[in-house]
Amino acid sequence: LPARTLQALAPQELPDEVAAITPSDRSLYTMEQSWGYSAGCVVGTAMDMILFWQALLSAQMLDRTNTTRLFDRMYPMFDNGTYYGRGVMLYVLPDQEQEERIWLGHSGGTAGAKAVVAFSPADRAFVAVALSGDGSAEATANLLLKRIRSSEN
Repeated sequence: LPARTLQALAPQELPDEVAAITPSDRSLYTMEQSWGYSAGCVVGTAMDMILFWQALLSAQMLDRTNTTRLFDRMYPMFDNGTYYGRGVMLYVLPDQEQEERIWLGHSGGTAGAKAVVAFSPADRAFVAVALSGDGSAEATANLLLKRIRSSEN
């Protein structure tokens, strides 16, 4: 992986090219971006996120056994069809084209910012989305994958 991939930042340090968080609740505009705890203080591009997940899932970061163990025990999350394992997430998405679609990845956010990176085995594609403002990164990622599928047909 490139040395600059996923750069850790000190609290209140923010590179110029990072989009500002923009929550719809105007009272949260004073929120410091580094307050997002695990959702903050890491900066990377969409391609950085994809490169990380490609390396993880292809056993370049951990051996195949340990990579598989990340997904061994999955616990239901607050959204139907979303499960959390050992630092990874599994998404089971209903789809009109087939009974369900599986994603392997991770998502998160804070007020005014959301992000997701995932691999869709059925599509054999990675997707990464980061949003500033309101909206669903997962829904946007799903639309991108649907667009890929429709362009292949």
